[in-house]
Amino acid sequence: MNGCVKILLGVLLCAVSIGCVNRRQPSEMKTDAEIGTDYLRIHRLPDVPVTHTDAYKIRMRQPVYPPETEQLVLDVINVDGPTVYPEYHALQQREEEKWVEFPFRGDISFAGVGRELFKGDTLPEYISADEFQYPFTPNRYRALFYVSAIVCTYFNWTDKGIAPVEGTELDGAIGFKVLASNNDSVRMVFENHTNWDIRSRFVPIVGTEEVYAVHPLCFFDSSVPIPAKEITLKGGEALSISVPAFWNVASVKKEHQQRFASGKLLPGKYKVSLSVHIYMDTEFEISGSFKSSLQYEYELVEPVPFPAKAGKEMGMRTERKTYPAGVKTVDVYVSNPGRQELSFGRRWGLEKWNGREWARPQCWASLLMLKDDQMQTDAPLLCFRFPISEWYYLDAGKYRLVKSINGKEMSAEFTIDDL
Repeated sequence: MNGCVKILLGVLLCAVSIGCVNRRQPSEMKTDAEIGTDYLRIHRLPDVPVTHTDAYKIRMRQPVYPPETEQLVLDVINVDGPTVYPEYHALQQREEEKWVEFPFRGDISFAGVGRELFKGDTLPEYISADEFQYPFTPNRYRALFYVSAIVCTYFNWTDKGIAPVEGTELDGAIGFKVLASNNDSVRMVFENHTNWDIRSRFVPIVGTEEVYAVHPLCFFDSSVPIPAKEITLKGGEALSISVPAFWNVASVKKEHQQRFASGKLLPGKYKVSLSVHIYMDTEFEISGSFKSSLQYEYELVEPVPFPAKAGKEMGMRTERKTYPAGVKTVDVYVSNPGRQELSFGRRWGLEKWNGREWARPQCWASLLMLKDDQMQTDAPLLCFRFPISEWYYLDAGKYRLVKSINGKEMSAEFTIDDL
């Protein structure tokens, strides 16, 4: 469980990319992942369980934006996966029941900013309208985003064989480990336990803590074919990867032959690393009927009876104490056992506990402060249905709905679990 995860900081395995890069849509290339050469063998294994759904996820700050929007905000979330490095976004739009590219301007270039996304953290990705060739129009859109990481594990090489270093295997959302074997080849297993696509060349780097590469897999000349295209590994898929522990020094590029002159791995402790990209998507809408007022948007519905509160004091509670992520509405019950005359308006509020105080979460719409009307009733039980997700950006946490009745502010607390 203590497998090593290091962030890709501008250096890709076997290729160096410096400065700005032209923006492009993520590749849709797939292979059958059956690769066999003298120095690299890759083949698919039986499927593994998807145990970490949404280990990483992305979510638009708002589900609906107006056409005049100047900036979209995409939250990139590491729920319970290894540390990753957020990369680039792209957009698609819906045309004739299929997703098509929403193109960038031809003169747009982007550079990475070196952000790390640790387990349990969220980072915003800002998407400017002026990045694109065309303006936003009412339609369904899809945001595409990928994150990168270098995952690694360790093994010992001796004259008797190859053995994984206990405790360094990567397990969880991504599985990566070296198998015990004879000392002729380093055999690895890579498993995708997420629901997202993982893409990589799956060309491992064998090195040590001190030396980046002690195996010439990325330093052979053109006589040794090493695959250059990425392999797409879907959720629940796994690969076996094998690299021989011996090599022909004459096949190494001349400028690197002295570096790899041993022709084999020598006894010792080694680190094997893979560079991977994890691709995600989420949908949103551009709508010309974007809402601008919140205050009159709730319903009074027929309450489900529950045991009356003793005494004559009013009470307020939510129908449930805990709601799942994505909950659309929350029903709040107000008990009035003394049959008092109750007076209340249509205004209501939602607050979230931030660890210090109750504060209003981000709202999708602007709140217009218009004159409120008043309603009166002596009903023993009321049920207010509040459309919280229609108006507020919600993540996991502790919340309370707030409403004024008879001039007194009342509240009902609940929790949202991000599962």
